[in-house]
Amino acid sequence: MYEYPLSEHPPKISHTEVKINGEWKTYGLMSKNFNTPYQQGKYLGVSKEIRIDDNVLSPLNIAYHFWKKAK
Repeated sequence: MYEYPLSEHPPKISHTEVKINGEWKTYGLMSKNFNTPYQQGKYLGVSKEIRIDDNVLSPLNIAYHFWKKAK
C-alpha cells in the first residue's frame, strides 16, 4: 500500500446551502441548539433541507439552526 503525504491531499472545500423560506442560502455553521457555543455570524433560520455542492440531501430528521459565517 502506498501512502501519500498529507500535502498532496488538501482539505476539500464544499459549497453548502440551506433552504429557508423557499430560498437557498449559503451557510457556514449549523447546530441543533440555537445557543451554540461556536462563533456565530448572521442568523439565517431553521431548516431540515440542505445541499452540498448542488446535491440535495434527503430531509434531515432534526431541524437545525443555521448561520452565515462572521467575516
